Amino acid sequence: MSTNAQTISVVMPCYNGAHELAKTIDALLAQTMSPGEIIVVDDGSTDGSHEVAAAYGLPVKVIRQTNAGAAVARREGVFAASGDIIVFNDTGDVSRPERLRRLHDALVAHPQCVAAYGVTASPTNQDTIISPETGRPLDGSVHVVDDVLNRYLRQCWPLAVGMNLAVRREYARRCINIPSSFKAANDYAFQIHLAAEGSFVKVEEVLLDYEPSPGGISVNFGFTKQRAYALKAAAMVYETLRGEKDLELRYFNNRVDIEWPDIWLRLYLANDSKLRADVANIGIRYARWLKMPSRIWWALDKVEAEGGFEERAKLTSLVRLLRSVLK
Repeated sequence: MSTNAQTISVVMPCYNGAHELAKTIDALLAQTMSPGEIIVVDDGSTDGSHEVAAAYGLPVKVIRQTNAGAAVARREGVFAASGDIIVFNDTGDVSRPERLRRLHDALVAHPQCVAAYGVTASPTNQDTIISPETGRPLDGSVHVVDDVLNRYLRQCWPLAVGMNLAVRREYARRCINIPSSFKAANDYAFQIHLAAEGSFVKVEEVLLDYEPSPGGISVNFGFTKQRAYALKAAAMVYETLRGEKDLELRYFNNRVDIEWPDIWLRLYLANDSKLRADVANIGIRYARWLKMPSRIWWALDKVEAEGGFEERAKLTSLVRLLRSVLK
């Protein structure tokens, strides 16, 4: 371990996770580098989660709040944390024994980086031997991820899957204030704001086992809304920083070209008028107009091919209208 050791706080939002809390906390307490505190933010649970966490005593600390969502819970935990480095852990996700040490040491060794992250294993990639993002072997090597902000601008998924992330406290506090309107993709929104602050350092090693929660945001909101909110976050950061940083507008344009018609059509079917309007505004502002007709046409083909739409009179009429305009 580095001689410049820094203290670690773990922040864990929890909503009705009583059946998963013990395995998550036990894994954190069994780390080869012990956390100074584990802050469990009970987000209005009704299943006794508070009692399960409180029974551990120190270093586990419990904060209770009315149900406000994971983003708000993380923010409360971040501002309550005293550690130099804040590590995020969702309820149900199990840290491997070296996780805290490896993330800590990566940040200490790279003082120019604002955050460190590792590889996350899920039920579908337990046998992964190649890093899904970089294509590097999972050999435990550590490297700085260059141009991290432009990576986020051109993709809708977070680099740190399952919030497998350690952040310097000052940057965590600066970037954690995600708008309450973000009902999904708050992990992406937080991470892209971090990326605007500086580079990340990655540990090419599986450090966290991730289990999607049956009651989690991904399940309740679905992939379409995840993509919509991620696109909103990217547009927000781009609009704030353009002119200040060397941002690759062509990559962001290409993402908007591809994503907005597909997302908009799906939100149309879901009757989400507010979010649909936000996505349309992003398309109008950042999509390349010469590509728009073909992108809309392809989105119509894709959505129709998935089935279940022909029976919907409103979408059928919309398809006819759009196709007549695009001909």
